[in-house]
Amino acid sequence: MKKIVFLIALFILFSCISSYNTTSKLELEKKDINYIPYYLKVYEADSLYIIGKHQQSQKILDSLFKKYEPLNQETYSEYITYLRNKVLLNDFEGIDLVLKKAVQNYGFKVDYCKKDSLVNIAFKKSGLNENDLIGFYNTYVKGLNLNYRSTLEKMIEEDQKVRLAENKNNEEWKKIDKKNSEELKKLIKKYGYPSVKKIGRFNFNNKNANVKILFLHANKKEREDYILDLMLESVKSGECQPVDFATVYDKYLLSSGESGGKVLYGELIDRNLDLDMVVLYPKKIDSLRKSIGLENIDYRRWKLKKMIGVDKR
Repeated sequence: MKKIVFLIALFILFSCISSYNTTSKLELEKKDINYIPYYLKVYEADSLYIIGKHQQSQKILDSLFKKYEPLNQETYSEYITYLRNKVLLNDFEGIDLVLKKAVQNYGFKVDYCKKDSLVNIAFKKSGLNENDLIGFYNTYVKGLNLNYRSTLEKMIEEDQKVRLAENKNNEEWKKIDKKNSEELKKLIKKYGYPSVKKIGRFNFNNKNANVKILFLHANKKEREDYILDLMLESVKSGECQPVDFATVYDKYLLSSGESGGKVLYGELIDRNLDLDMVVLYPKKIDSLRKSIGLENIDYRRWKLKKMIGVDKR
């Protein structure tokens, strides 16, 4: 349970620090930039966007992007929210540069720019043409480490093949997990954490390259010695989504057998059960989640219900 103690201490530390206003420009220029305050402000801007308060949402994002390089996370696409806000507010100043960045830095394909109604308006107002967008996208692809991605895709395919086999072979299962863990450690030492910026968005080529899958299947010792610390540092640097770290950590707790079948962050739970039955510290759950840059436990539930009418935590 050492990791639990460590993370509770981490939470207390973050509780004593203002999550946004105290982050000075000087601090952000340091190599060890901390993206945890960034994530928390993105959730605030996202909620305002959903309820139609686009001016307030844009004010947060505009200020945030002056202090941090946008991540445009897989699950929130905050840079696209920024672009959509500009359209909804009839603010087309510099829209060509914003659209260019969406394609060239974050890999949004030409078809998406033409099919999404708001992004398409930005495209028409930008003065750019389809060949411009194709050029921007090609620049994006050239900047990716596709060999790294391809290797991860193959490792995940092997992982899933043995796990989904009709006749499961436990020895083969262990063999693949050991092989993947050893290879993954070498790859990360060579190339760094396989962030979206390095290897592309998860749906880049319709093949799964999310390293979280391999981390979930590593053994207890590897998680304690290497993986959990790596992921937490990568959350802070903006390379790993907070939800990925939380999921792997909660899986570690469950598989360790030391937490009575409960988790710390509220991932990997039966969402129909009361929190006090599935999490270790139900009264502190939102604070613990905030300490690693996760949204409130019920925010996703609210968002799903607001957006598509699904009531599920």
